[in-house]
Amino acid sequence: MSTNQLDYDRKFKCFICSIEKNDFLKQGLSFENHRSEEHNPWNYVYYLTHIKEKNSSDYNGIESYIFDKWE
Repeated sequence: MSTNQLDYDRKFKCFICSIEKNDFLKQGLSFENHRSEEHNPWNYVYYLTHIKEKNSSDYNGIESYIFDKWE
């Protein structure tokens, strides 16, 4: 993948769902809000850290599923 494509993706695509900025604009939605609130990548990092630090015997169903997929 070229540097230009990577730059484009960083600026105009959601890292989590890959929906493009123009798709949000067509719907009258805020792309920036989507990336900072709905799909903030740091929230995923925090959640994975939480699961990793938690005792696996205390996992709920979704935590077990996510941990298995992560491994």
